[in-house]
Amino acid sequence: MTDYVRPTFAETASSPRASDPDLGADPSYADPESYRPVAAVAQALVEYVAREYDVVVDAPLEVPAAHARWLPEPLSRIVRMSPRHPGEVTVWIMVGTEPGVVGVAAGTVSSFAFPFCSCDRCDEPWQHVADGLEEVVLALARDGVRETVEAGRRGQVEWSLSRSRHAWSGRTPTRGVRRAELRRWADALAGLPDGRWAGWTPRRHDDG
Repeated sequence: MTDYVRPTFAETASSPRASDPDLGADPSYADPESYRPVAAVAQALVEYVAREYDVVVDAPLEVPAAHARWLPEPLSRIVRMSPRHPGEVTVWIMVGTEPGVVGVAAGTVSSFAFPFCSCDRCDEPWQHVADGLEEVVLALARDGVRETVEAGRRGQVEWSLSRSRHAWSGRTPTRGVRRAELRRWADALAGLPDGRWAGWTPRRHDDG
């Protein structure tokens, strides 16, 4: 396998606050256009996964209902990466119309939001958003994700990655989820070792 390499980008334009005295000099202001490279990073990850792993890449019109609540709004693109081998994780990358807004959904219930809030006071550099996106997608590709479903009045679902630099995990109550849907989630996880969707099988590259 070859290593993933982030695309290179020209210097982004400076914030309009820097050139407009009426806006003041607050350094926390972020120009939304400066976050355009994040979508290109998402595309580079898709191309890397398609080249290096035995998956099918397509563009569905929607994601499963379990993930719909985490969709960036409004949405410009969905890419699905589906494994060819049982027990491996399916991953969706969801790109919002606002620059820098990207969501990743995986497995049965897992979701990861990147974390640019699209407000004009966000001061997180686009490189940090891209760092998180790359770390999550590459961790899913390598190791998959562990999910648990706990039913009942105080039920919740949880998910977590392993072997990543940060504690990428999440939890949400199951309140409002229909019992039939909870059963489908539990059944999907029942056949997995410790509730873990595996990472993807590397694609074989013939020599010559």
